Amino acid sequence: MQKITYLLGAGASCHALPVVEKIPERLKDFILQLESKELQPPVEGYYSDIDVSGLAEPISEYYKKMINSLHWLYKASIKHSSIDTFAKKLFLIGDNPCLAELKIGLSLFFAYEQINNLPDPRYDSFFASILDHSLKLPERVKILTWNYDSQIEISYSGFSGQEDIALCSKQLGVYTKSDNNPPGTPSVFKINGTTAFRPRKENYHKLFLTKRRERIDLELSQTFTRDYAEAACAPSEQLLSFAWEPEVANNLLVKINESVKETDVLVIIGYSFPYFNREIDRQIIVSMYQLKKVYIQYPYASDILERFESVKPNLTGLKLVPVIHTKQFLLPNEL
Repeated sequence: MQKITYLLGAGASCHALPVVEKIPERLKDFILQLESKELQPPVEGYYSDIDVSGLAEPISEYYKKMINSLHWLYKASIKHSSIDTFAKKLFLIGDNPCLAELKIGLSLFFAYEQINNLPDPRYDSFFASILDHSLKLPERVKILTWNYDSQIEISYSGFSGQEDIALCSKQLGVYTKSDNNPPGTPSVFKINGTTAFRPRKENYHKLFLTKRRERIDLELSQTFTRDYAEAACAPSEQLLSFAWEPEVANNLLVKINESVKETDVLVIIGYSFPYFNREIDRQIIVSMYQLKKVYIQYPYASDILERFESVKPNLTGLKLVPVIHTKQFLLPNEL
């Protein structure tokens, strides 16, 4: 039977999360809600689970710093074509402190968006169609995603019954470069990691599943502040790391290339092959030495075909199939 690999981009989550041009507007809304008059600076007693010896200042000061940091991220999102572009710029100029601050702010923002919005329903249909009776992906199917959201894990929780995102991730076989105990045979590879922090006993990961909100309340504000404070003091607790950072290229890509090398069919969904990802994309796709067919699901699929050719210039014997309908994720006949 043929082996199939999915490659997902931001368009695969667009029914739940903002696309690039919408991020500044939604980021501004996040800040305004945190600054609303109804919210007071976090109460010190709420943070009894934090080892305050690691914090340089009272926890309430981190609330103010978090707001200032989000304002900084908002202004940067307006000035640059995307948050990812700004992140790559910071990396290239060696501004590691600002890059770490970007990751923290981006993680808080994506947490807020995913608490407020139901997951993209296409993941639900996809899993209903493809999971086996043990709630695993077929061995011949792999998923690579450039997205640093948790849409895959949140949607999968509806099948597994798990309310903990970390457990959903482990059960589904999700692998990132930050995993200390990676699954034996990974099924899902998150190329950019995850906009999240290392799980604790009480983490907003569970809020993804149990406490949908239309606006921020004090409890959620305190949770965001706690995560900001801990991540600011210990950046290693942050799980987001872009693929062009050396430790990713040297470790995760080796695992990915080994896993997808026998791919016969590649299904690309909602991914536009941005230039600064091109070298990574090329390494991954070139490793698929027996690739025979590529489906490209995108509203303007013909445009993406040209970009794909720049990633894999030798198309001899390779069939390219554009798919412009996006109501559901493509399930190719080869499945």
